[in-house]
Amino acid sequence: MSESKAKKIEIKDVDGQTLSKLIDYIYTAEIEVTEENVQVLLPAASLLQLMDVRQNCCDFLQSQLHPTNCLGIRAFADVHTCTDLLQQANAYAEQHFPEVMLGEEFLSLSLDQVCSLISSDKLTVSSEEKVLCSPWENTNLS
Repeated sequence: MSESKAKKIEIKDVDGQTLSKLIDYIYTAEIEVTEENVQVLLPAASLLQLMDVRQNCCDFLQSQLHPTNCLGIRAFADVHTCTDLLQQANAYAEQHFPEVMLGEEFLSLSLDQVCSLISSDKLTVSSEEKVLCSPWENTNLS
């Protein structure tokens, strides 16, 4: 790698504050993952191959799963190849589907994403009719 001989290396896509937190982690083995920093911390930890920090971020996001955010966390996990978190967010969405389908994240899904979600055999719903009708009853689709 050319970086090994360079006196200065530019690390793109990582802001100074996040990099500072990760350098502190390297020295102290301590880092605080919060709602405010997890979305920048996880990709930076991945880039710098700090797998413990990456796992801490995934664990934090798993602990935050809720019907209002599980689809967003699922998408984030997919983009950042967090396989376990992706599976957990998927399972959460399936188990809490009646609440999930009432949220804004559900209404912003693409047709393919909706089809993928509602075709799951693990979907927890009282009736299939509710799956097909409820979210769009009050939505103007034109």
